[in-house]
Order: sequence, then C-alpha cells, then structure tokens
Amino acid sequence: ALREDRVDRRAVGSFPANGDDGRCCRGDVTGGASSPDPASPNRSGAPAVMKILESHVDDVLVLRPEGRLDGATCGDVDLRFAAIADEIAGPVVVDCGGLEFVSSAGLRSILVLGKRQRAAGRGFTLAAPAQGVREILDLSGFATLFKVHPDCETAIASVRA
Repeated sequence: ALREDRVDRRAVGSFPANGDDGRCCRGDVTGGASSPDPASPNRSGAPAVMKILESHVDDVLVLRPEGRLDGATCGDVDLRFAAIADEIAGPVVVDCGGLEFVSSAGLRSILVLGKRQRAAGRGFTLAAPAQGVREILDLSGFATLFKVHPDCETAIASVRA
C-alpha cells in the first residue's frame, strides 16, 4: 500500500500540511537548497524533482526515492527525511532501486537520516541499488557504514532481527 501525494514547491513555497493531521506531505520534492529557483531545470532540462514513495511493511517504513538525489533535490529531501526521523518510531529501509544517480550531497542526505535512526536505536538499511548507484555507495564507503541489501525483502528482514 504505497502512499503518494504530490507537492510542488513552485506553487506553495514549502511542504503544505497533509490533510487534517498537520504533518508534511509525502511525495514529490521540487527544488533544493543549492537551487535558487525551485523550478530550475536539471541536466535534462526538466525541473528538479525527487519523488519519495513511502510504504509500511508492519512496523518498517520503506522509502523509495526516485530520480536523481543531488544538489538540486537534496535540500527538500533533507527536510522530508528530518520529518520522517521525527515522526516514526520504527526502522527505515531506503529502497534505492528508483535512484538514477546520487551525488555527494545526496549521500549526505542518506547519512543524516541513517545517523538519526541509529542515535534513536532504530534500524536503518539500504536496499536494491542499481549497478551505478551501488558503485557510488561502494566507492564512497557507504557500504561499510550501512548494510546494503540486494532486495527490499532481505533489508526488511534484517532491520526486524
């Protein structure tokens, strides 16, 4: 049961409240801290958009960012990840299968969420990166900081153990 709402920073300037519960919306994150104009295009000429799908498997939150996690998207992703770390009480799996690319700024976003999860005594792991993203995780040393599992099922089982 994936939950997906869309947020367009160009229209609202920040995450609007999600219905009547007052929490941040789940879904697209447009723009970023390093981009003065949230509608500025990425290399492909399209606006910089990072979709983050969220689903729960029992007490495990599975996050699936889709697209490029880079300087154009990481500012708002950081805000969403901080809200997630504040809202949840259980483990998190980041499903990297939808990531096309991760820059050093994107790695920092993942690192901060992982460190917050660990500091709170909650599980955190990465799953299913594509070959190019896996190489970035290996070369950056992320594979030594966090477990990287070949699929979500294995990752979910590991944070439950």
